[in-house]
Amino acid sequence: MEELVPFTGMIALALIMLAPFIIGLVATIKWAENNHFRTQKQAEVLSQVIEKGTTDGLDISAIASAFNQQQSIKQSLLKNLLSGFITSLLGVGMLALGIVGSVSPDACMYVDTSTFYMAAVILLSCGIALIAYYFIARKNLRAEIEKEEQNAQKDK
Repeated sequence: MEELVPFTGMIALALIMLAPFIIGLVATIKWAENNHFRTQKQAEVLSQVIEKGTTDGLDISAIASAFNQQQSIKQSLLKNLLSGFITSLLGVGMLALGIVGSVSPDACMYVDTSTFYMAAVILLSCGIALIAYYFIARKNLRAEIEKEEQNAQKDK
């Protein structure tokens, strides 16, 4: 058991040091998904133009809106909810590491346990804020979400 104590402390230190990189990676993935969605919509519009062979009869405003189209409100809200859950789980993990460090000081001899508690408070508060944002925005944007769903059903 004593052999695992320094190993656990090194893993905890590595998690704390890598947390900014993990957050940056998640942000980069979300940015890439948004760009992929936009590119996919643009390709659909361009393929319609190519199939018709001319831009006659096409609504220019529809083409412009497709090039500026973002993900639906519902999709973006669900991604915020997922981000909130992940951030909250990271906060719970940091809180657990802080408790382990308080119970067994040898487990976290390389890092002060207050570091875990600070990280836990920050991550939990951010996660709870994202989850609260989801519920508030869903309530306030209910009409827009229903309108988007009706438009999507009309397009099909």
